Amino acid sequence: MNPVKRLGMAALLAVGVALFTGTLARAGETYELTNVCDSGDQDADATGQVTYGEWRLWKLPVLWRCRATISCQNLTPGATYESPVGTLTANAKGSGKVSGYFSRVYPDPFLVWAFVYRLNADNSRTLVLSE
Repeated sequence: MNPVKRLGMAALLAVGVALFTGTLARAGETYELTNVCDSGDQDADATGQVTYGEWRLWKLPVLWRCRATISCQNLTPGATYESPVGTLTANAKGSGKVSGYFSRVYPDPFLVWAFVYRLNADNSRTLVLSE
């Protein structure tokens, strides 16, 4: 076999072994969410964080799965919010927390991907927090 082809096959095998045997980066890391509301919006002071768990290869060949927790503060009390890991309702102090799983497709499973939308009475959504 051509030495270049052998090297290519070895590199492909090494990448495959790395993908199937270890946990991926970012596990346990917390990131701040950015408020994207207009200054007059009811959630203009909202803040939030997302903490990622371990990434795992979920379905071959390219679907990754991760557990994440999204915590928010200064939301509109009683309002319902949507995130990639589930919905939450802000308590009387304007705080809320939700945990769950979400999936990402290769080649970019490590891209941070968290957001929080407020669900409005007219069935529209307003983006409040984004990473």
